[in-house]
Amino acid sequence: MKKTMLLLIAVLMTSVFYSATGQKRSYMNTKYYKRSLPKFSFGPKAGVNYATQSCPNIDDYDVHRIPGINLGGYFNYFFTHQFAVQPELLYSVKGSRWRDAYDHMKDVLTYIEIPVLVSYHPVRTFNIHAGPQFGHLISARQKDLETGEISNLRSFYEEYDIGITFGAEAVFPFRLNISLRYFHGLLTVTNDYGYVDPWKNNYFQVSAGYRFSVR
Repeated sequence: MKKTMLLLIAVLMTSVFYSATGQKRSYMNTKYYKRSLPKFSFGPKAGVNYATQSCPNIDDYDVHRIPGINLGGYFNYFFTHQFAVQPELLYSVKGSRWRDAYDHMKDVLTYIEIPVLVSYHPVRTFNIHAGPQFGHLISARQKDLETGEISNLRSFYEEYDIGITFGAEAVFPFRLNISLRYFHGLLTVTNDYGYVDPWKNNYFQVSAGYRFSVR
């Protein structure tokens, strides 16, 4: 009886699998599906970063997130019906607001960033994506929140930032899309000249984009 039940379950699962595969292929052959996933797409995007920084001795500091803008463009290429690669070029502001026993400061860092993402599209209106991200520092400023004084902090920070980013995107009508991501820095972005502790960047990002499509 047990063997018979296992055989029936196996037959049922096989039938469901082939049925689902056939339906998927049938759907993929429709004009609706093909028109909804262009081979190439590109467009502008912009949004907000909600950034902070971390270090091994984080308990010695009171660290808070700061908002910053992100602005740029992307290029998307589908190498299958469900997988695509998406490089981007972004102007991105991050940093943190922090306090220790002596100071209350806000570090504002501006980068040119290049995420290189691979995205998976289970349906035409939604995808998940992840990949490496490379950043080049173009400015670093610090504001003393007690005196209001602003200083150039470029010599305290390394020139490059590298990390991983991952998130999800919703695709709406009228060629609009909205994405939510998280960036986790892998490299120490401060140097021994400026800070005793090694600090890394991370942030949440919300952005909206417009898509130009090419078959």
